Amino acid sequence: MGNCYRHVIYSILILFVWAMLPWATVGAKMRPVDSLLLVLDGEIEQRHLYREQKEQRLAALKQLLEKSLQLSMQFEQCSQLFSEYESYQFDSAYVYAKRSLHIARQLGDSVALARAHRYVARCYIGLGSFYDAVLQVDSIPYQQLPIDEQIDYYTLCVYLYQDMADYLKGTRDLYRCYTDKAERYRCWLRQNNCRSTLDYVRKNNLAITHIDSLPLEQKNPAREEYVREFQLSLHEMAVQYYIMGETAERQGNRQQAIAYTALSAIYDIRSATRETRASQVLAGYLYEEKQIARAVRYIHLAQEDAEFFNTQKRRTEINQILPRIENRRYDWISSQRTALCLGIVLVAGLLLLVIWLALRINLRNHRLAEARREIANQAKELRDTNEALTHSKQRLEEANDIKDQYIIQSLYSDSTFVTRVEEICRQLDRKLKARQYADLNGISTMMGIKQERERMTLAFDQAFLKLFPNFPEAYNNLFDEENRVNFCADVPMPTEVRIFALMRLGIEEVSVVSRYLNLSPNSIYVYKAKVKAKARVGKEEFEMRIKRIPKP
Repeated sequence: MGNCYRHVIYSILILFVWAMLPWATVGAKMRPVDSLLLVLDGEIEQRHLYREQKEQRLAALKQLLEKSLQLSMQFEQCSQLFSEYESYQFDSAYVYAKRSLHIARQLGDSVALARAHRYVARCYIGLGSFYDAVLQVDSIPYQQLPIDEQIDYYTLCVYLYQDMADYLKGTRDLYRCYTDKAERYRCWLRQNNCRSTLDYVRKNNLAITHIDSLPLEQKNPAREEYVREFQLSLHEMAVQYYIMGETAERQGNRQQAIAYTALSAIYDIRSATRETRASQVLAGYLYEEKQIARAVRYIHLAQEDAEFFNTQKRRTEINQILPRIENRRYDWISSQRTALCLGIVLVAGLLLLVIWLALRINLRNHRLAEARREIANQAKELRDTNEALTHSKQRLEEANDIKDQYIIQSLYSDSTFVTRVEEICRQLDRKLKARQYADLNGISTMMGIKQERERMTLAFDQAFLKLFPNFPEAYNNLFDEENRVNFCADVPMPTEVRIFALMRLGIEEVSVVSRYLNLSPNSIYVYKAKVKAKARVGKEEFEMRIKRIPKP
C-alpha cells in the first residue's frame, strides 16, 4: 500500500511540473538584447526627472527672452527656444518659429529670415503639412546665403523630400520622384561641404555624406565610428542610433535593429525628446517578436509622447499599429487566462486528489493509532500482570523463607520444650511412685514458663532480623534521632517494635498478635498509637512504609 501512495505522489509531482512548464520556460528565453531593454525600462521609470530638467532649461530661456531688449538677442533666444521645443512640444515650437520669423522681418536680415523660414518649414514637416513646408522652403533665397546657411538649407530639403517619399511609399512614381529629389540635394551636400568655413560643421557633414555613400553592410560600422569620434548631443545620438536600427532592419538583422532602436529610445528619454519614432518602431519590432507586454508598454509611451507633442502625423502613425498590438495583447491575455484556468483546474484536481489521499491516510493513521492504543493497553495490562506476578512471586518466596525459618525455629523450640516437659513428667512420676507429695508444689516452677516465653520471643526476634537485616535501619528512618531504637542481636526487641515486625510478616489481626505476645488487645492499640505519634510521617503512611520494607 505504501508503494501505491508513493507512485501517486510521483505522478502528482510530474503533472504539476508539466502544468508549470510554460511559466518556467519564460525566463529561459533571455537574450543579450534584453539587457538594453531592461535599461530602457529603468529610464522610462525615471523619465519625469529628465523632463523636469528640460522644463527648467525652458524656463530659464524664457526669462532671458523677457529680459532681452535688442531684436537680435530676441531672435537668438527664440531660436534657442525653438530648438528646445522642436522635439519636445509642437505648439510651443511653432509659436517660437513664427515669432522668430516676425523678428527676422523686423530686423531685415536675410540670414535671420532664411533661418526663420527653415524653422517654420520644419514645423510644417513635423505636422505633415508638406505643401506649406514646400512653400516655406521655396521662399528662401538660398543662392544669396553664405555657404554654411546653404548647407542647412539643402539639409532641410533632404529631410523634407525624404519624409514626403516615406509618406507616399505606397505610390511608386511619387515615391521615386521625391526620393530622387532628396538624393540630388544629398549630392549637392557632398560636393559643397568642402566650402564650409566651420571646421566642425565641415567634418560633421563630410562624415555623414561619406556614410550615406557607403554600401549597406558598411553603414552601421562607419556610423558607430562617427558616433565615437564626434561629441554629439543626446538628441543627435538618438537620431544616429535610430538610423542604425533602420539600417540593421534593412539588412535583416532584427536583434541588432532592436538593440539600436532601444538605444535610440534611451537617448530620446534622456534628452526629453517627445517627437520620436524610436519607441513606436521598437514596439512594432517586439510585437513581431511576440514580446507583447513590452510592445504594449513602448507603444503607450510613444502615444503619450505623441499626445504631448501634439501633431496629427505622429498620432496617425501610432494609431496604425496600436490596435494591432492591443489585439495581440488581448489574445495573449486570453491565452494566458485560458492557460491559467487550465492550471487552476489541474491544481484543483491535484488538490482534491491530495485531500482524498490525505483523508485515506488519515483514516489509516487513525486505525493504526487505535491499534497502537489497544496494543499499548494490552502491553500495560501485561506489564501490570507481570508486575503482579513478580510481586506475588516475591511474596511467595518471602513467605517460603519466613515459613522455612520459623519451621526450623519452631522444631528446635518444640523439641527443646518437649524434652524438658518429658524430663519433668518422669520426675513427677517418680515422686508420685515414691509418694513424695510435698515436692509436687515445685513442679510448675520447674517448667519455667516465663523463661520459655522469653526464649521464644528472643528466638523470634533473631529469626526476624535474620530474614530482614535492613529492618532496623528502615524502621529508625521513620523517627527522629531521639526516638530511634537501638537494635542488638542478643537483646530482645521492644514489644512495640515486635508488633510492627509481626505486621511486616503479614500478621495484622490484633487478636492474633495479642495472643502471641501474651498481651491484651487494648495494649496492642496503645503500643501502636504511641509509636505512630513519635513518627515523622502520618499514621497510614507509617504502616504502609512498614509493610514495604523489602527483604534482601
